[in-house]
Amino acid sequence: MSCELFFIRGNAKSGTNWLCNILNLHPMIRCKGEFRMQHLFEGFEKTLHARWGIFSKNQDLLRDGFYSMIESLVFQHCDYFPLCCDRSPVGLTKTIMPGKKYLYLTRDGRDVLVSWAFHAMRNNIVNVPDYQTNIDLHQKDPDHFDKHKHDLLQSRDFVRSIAMFWNQLIIDDFALMKKVDQGEIPIQYCWIKYESLIENFDQELIRTYHFLEVDYELSKPQTNKTKPGFEQIDNTSIYRRGEAGAWSEYMTEEQLGWFMEDAAPAMELIKSTSYPLQLS
Repeated sequence: MSCELFFIRGNAKSGTNWLCNILNLHPMIRCKGEFRMQHLFEGFEKTLHARWGIFSKNQDLLRDGFYSMIESLVFQHCDYFPLCCDRSPVGLTKTIMPGKKYLYLTRDGRDVLVSWAFHAMRNNIVNVPDYQTNIDLHQKDPDHFDKHKHDLLQSRDFVRSIAMFWNQLIIDDFALMKKVDQGEIPIQYCWIKYESLIENFDQELIRTYHFLEVDYELSKPQTNKTKPGFEQIDNTSIYRRGEAGAWSEYMTEEQLGWFMEDAAPAMELIKSTSYPLQLS
């Protein structure tokens, strides 16, 4: 049986892991981990456009060999299922393979910020120097910032660092999707809003399976890890909360202002863009 490669893409903490678990309930699909091959693609692009060398005169040789290697890696790791997936939480622009399908997830940047804050504390990731205090408090008591919610985002540098990264990723990816719509880039994509996946779960799954050209009816019943939301908050788990709009519990007006200083363009872009963009 032949294998097909597709990708799940989106900013970290936008639901890529959740969608992966959902799709794994289908007998034809295997999503198995984060390949994070963006650095391979960066090297590929640099080599492809180098001024000197064999590949400068025979780019097709490099393209064919590189894309075959990527497919082989994913197929082997995903046990040669009919549909094999790389669900790395990176932007669309990072790993473009002509002819492939991309499921692209977006989530309200404010919820991304809150989710990333808990993720950073859980995994001891120090984005900015003054965030170590939060990490120490979380390690002593994982529920500390649910008891003192407005203290979670008290570092302006942390808030702005996440806001700037998320904003640029959204702007770059929407620009790429526009080029796809105009026929300039030969890929297919299906944009999925995290909020819509929660609110319109069955309809969004049908739309997603239709895009992947598999039978929705063959999917196994949903589990506690694939249904929208979780029964209780667990600040020690990657499956912490799974809600939309919870950012409002944690952000003060001042903190929201910090976020919007850098993320307003992307927030407006998502709001003003018709949804879904494309369903092939």
